[in-house]
Amino acid sequence: MKTLLALLIVLAAAPAAWASGGPQYTAQGGLGVESSNGTRYVALSAPGNHTILALASKDGSVWNGPSFGGMWGIPMITYRDAAGLSRDGRTLVLQSIVLGAPTTRFIVLDTRRFHVEKRLTLHGSFSFDALSPDASRLFLIEHVDAADISRYVVRAYDLREDRLLTGRIADRTQKGWVMQGEATTRTTSLDGRWVYTLYMNPGGTPFI
Repeated sequence: MKTLLALLIVLAAAPAAWASGGPQYTAQGGLGVESSNGTRYVALSAPGNHTILALASKDGSVWNGPSFGGMWGIPMITYRDAAGLSRDGRTLVLQSIVLGAPTTRFIVLDTRRFHVEKRLTLHGSFSFDALSPDASRLFLIEHVDAADISRYVVRAYDLREDRLLTGRIADRTQKGWVMQGEATTRTTSLDGRWVYTLYMNPGGTPFI
């Protein structure tokens, strides 16, 4: 228990690294993201421009997982809601932390073997939104206005076919394709099939 407490103190003291763009963010440090079995995955900055994935189990044991070159973080849907894990906890998505970069990168990690399944590089400003229950499809927020990071569209990436799907995902009842707002909280259905996110829309109406 002392080991876990020490880790949490270190994590709390570590500065959070936020990627550019709202409503989503990317974080190092903090409490990371928790799987259904109680294991927490936390991205930590390491010397030499590296990132270490630390793991803490609910029994108090703590150990270092794999390390990756470059700066990577746990996707954050809101300032308090971490994401990136598949429903079964076997897939974890990490997102690059590079402010103002022309591309966005993702690592898709198998948490059983700590094997990198895929490395994705997308041109433009993207951030993690969700994974399908079977981890075959990655949903992304694409920021479409460099001057207003709250304006975005939702895209889908087929992890089996390894390609960004054409078209945008949107409510057909909306008047336009581009949505605008900032995520404030999220909840998921028991089977993991549906994800509900509450967005605040400055000057407009909140929406889910």
